[in-house]
Amino acid sequence: PSERLYSLGRYFAKGRMPKLHEAHRHSQRIIDQKQTSSPRFEESFTEFLTRLAGQTNIDLVWSVPCTTGGKGQEGADRLQWYRQTAARLLGAEESTHVREAKPLEAPLKGLGHQARLAANSNRFAVEGDLAGKSILLIDDVWTTGSTLNAVTEVARAAGATSVIKVVFGLNQVPPVPQRRGWYAADSKYLRQN
Repeated sequence: PSERLYSLGRYFAKGRMPKLHEAHRHSQRIIDQKQTSSPRFEESFTEFLTRLAGQTNIDLVWSVPCTTGGKGQEGADRLQWYRQTAARLLGAEESTHVREAKPLEAPLKGLGHQARLAANSNRFAVEGDLAGKSILLIDDVWTTGSTLNAVTEVARAAGATSVIKVVFGLNQVPPVPQRRGWYAADSKYLRQN
């Protein structure tokens, strides 16, 4: 089974690293994206998709189900433009096979890795058979990876053979893990398992 993680940049949390957040335009755009359904990363996302199209075949495009769309936008689908654009450019199906089966009892913000894992346990469900399918999975920020990994687990259980994850930013607090396979290229952070 193939699994990769791509990030369009780094994210500095406003509450923990206010000076870096303020100085880092990419971090500010991520916050803007969380509060609206209007895309904020059109150019870098389209560039990423163009590179990806030459490397692999994608059958389905998903995003992590949104529980809140940002301030005053409960349930807004802020990642819809990205799913639709990826499906169009990659010749894939925009899919809604994944859904939130167990709503969060409290926000994930501020929780550590173990607490996030517990909160995401059995949180997602997949409808249909994904045997042999390759999936592009989109989310805004990778903090501990627990949400994206929870969705990946249900996709694999339904038969998906490949899950490629893309996020707008890797949260720099806690620091990005220094594992084998992490490297920077064109200021994008990538990991391949």
